[in-house]
Amino acid sequence: MNKNIDDLKFGSSPEETLLEDFLLRSEPRQIDTTSLMGKAYAKIAMQKKRTRRRRTFLAAAVVLPLVFCAVWMALLWPLGGPKGDGRVQTAAHRAPMMLQAEVRPGDTMHLTLPDGTRVMANSRTRISWPEAFCGATRDVYIKGEAYFEVAHDGACPFVIHTGQFDVRVLGTKFCVDNYDEQAAKVVLVEGSVEVETRNNDRVRIRPNEKLRVCGGQFVSRESVSTADELCWLQGMIRLQGDELGRVAQRLEYYYGKKIVVDQRLQHQRLYGKLLIRNSVSTVLSNLCRIAGARVVADGHSVTLQGGEGA
Repeated sequence: MNKNIDDLKFGSSPEETLLEDFLLRSEPRQIDTTSLMGKAYAKIAMQKKRTRRRRTFLAAAVVLPLVFCAVWMALLWPLGGPKGDGRVQTAAHRAPMMLQAEVRPGDTMHLTLPDGTRVMANSRTRISWPEAFCGATRDVYIKGEAYFEVAHDGACPFVIHTGQFDVRVLGTKFCVDNYDEQAAKVVLVEGSVEVETRNNDRVRIRPNEKLRVCGGQFVSRESVSTADELCWLQGMIRLQGDELGRVAQRLEYYYGKKIVVDQRLQHQRLYGKLLIRNSVSTVLSNLCRIAGARVVADGHSVTLQGGEGA
């Protein structure tokens, strides 16, 4: 049976006295619970403060790199082209890879550009374009002759660059011929095009018109039959009073072979149709039948001379 220590009675003997003294010294002191609770709360508060600091540090370690990347992208990938049209540009200082095609002599080539524009390039034509149109304009470079059916994009003009002039369109059908920069031309089938020379001279032509350019200068603008001008798309040349010297020069561009015309035949006018999808020897043979001439081969060139009795 347990008893309260305060109810015990001790005698006067030395043993009882020692026992009483031992028990009194062994009684636990009064615990200060208020002090203990204060220390506990202080420790908890300190732990929470350390946790908050750790979380803040971890958040900064994640957020700061993201902020740095955002600033970097804002500087290197600005929104909007040079005129602020809202197009996303390629990373600064990195132009898209350029693609190039060159048509074999006596052949033609069909191309579809990244924007859906369709191109038919004539013999010995060289054309280059970017793998993706990502700037304020759709830029294409050409040397030779090609027919374009440009996909419409009102916010991004299509620009063809030649040696002496540029052709700017939004979406239309036309032909560019700059085999010879001294006798270049643009023929419009439909829509509208603007031609600008290196001297910043500009002219806009209408459908069924041909613009002649010589040495970077506008020479003439005239109404034409686009069917006649673009008959090379069907593999022929329509001769409607064309001079033999000019036809021979066109074939020279087409086949890349030097063709010399006798001075007496230079201005002879021709009529009919000349198929140009055959070999150069076959085409020249047919041309001579139309012109009443004969072909004389001489190494790297051929000469068209007057026939017997000419």
